[in-house]
Amino acid sequence: MDSAGSLRLARHLARRGLTLEAFAKKVGTSKALVWCWRKGEKTPGTKYVLRIERVTGIPPSAWLRPVPRRAGSAARNSSSPASQ
Repeated sequence: MDSAGSLRLARHLARRGLTLEAFAKKVGTSKALVWCWRKGEKTPGTKYVLRIERVTGIPPSAWLRPVPRRAGSAARNSSSPASQ
């Protein structure tokens, strides 16, 4: 599930035209890990949450708040061939 942090990170990168690689260098991690944070697949650890806050202003608490998916996306997922 996406968190407020992952959504805010995606917006931050888009607004500033930052690539995953450029942002990864700013916080001292890999491009692959930034991709996971942005997609909500992983949550950054304490060390990175604090670095992300310094670079973006996204507070650590944002990574703890899940953002519910829209009802339409759940309905589409339930009609996949695997669920039939």
